[in-house]
Amino acid sequence: MFYRKRVVLVDRDEPFQNVLKYVLSSLDKILIVNQYAECADALKGLDRDQPDIIIMDIDFVFLKGPEFIARVKKKYPRIDILVISDYTDEDIVLNVIGSGASGFLLKQSCLPQLAESIDNLMRGGAPLDPFIARIVINAHHTGDSSPLSSQETTVLKLMMKGLTYRMIADELGIAKDTSKTHIKNIYKKLEVNTRAQAVSKAIADRLVPSNFLPKVSWYIYYALGLLSEEMMSVSIFTEL
Repeated sequence: MFYRKRVVLVDRDEPFQNVLKYVLSSLDKILIVNQYAECADALKGLDRDQPDIIIMDIDFVFLKGPEFIARVKKKYPRIDILVISDYTDEDIVLNVIGSGASGFLLKQSCLPQLAESIDNLMRGGAPLDPFIARIVINAHHTGDSSPLSSQETTVLKLMMKGLTYRMIADELGIAKDTSKTHIKNIYKKLEVNTRAQAVSKAIADRLVPSNFLPKVSWYIYYALGLLSEEMMSVSIFTEL
């Protein structure tokens, strides 16, 4: 008798979760052990459920998807996490992958290839929708000498758009303290002390993809000399 992979489903979209359950139940190698509508509840049930695979969306109320993924992978590194979502925003996608997701499919196109994707995952692969794969590849078109991780690069791009660490946390679905830690690490790796210095170095050293061009923001006015260094020197320790 062969071992059936234990699967937990986490999705607020009940109709889609039911369709997913129906499709997965037809696969001989899969055993669905539980379903949840919130990551916070799924996290509490992991010791009982003992899943090999978690299939999940990333939009939740009490605990955001990327933060859940990071917590699961830290405590249960053996668990594979397959994200199936409608989100295609580059920053969110890269944060999900950087948090430890093993694959990322899109709801609108995943069902015909779901069995193959699950098989790919079980063999140690990383199933990615072609659109998501392009995002991941483009994100790595940065300088080879970049000292930043993919997550830190994502945070840096949001800093360049003028977001505070609280806003960055909300945008990426991570804890505020996690956002602050990323920014501290960016400052340390770039050997800078202010946001303005970090942005300036990012532009000079091409630490973001060449196709990344934020909308007009405060840093552009600084570059044009319309804001002083003093006005721009707010650090992460005093930022609201």
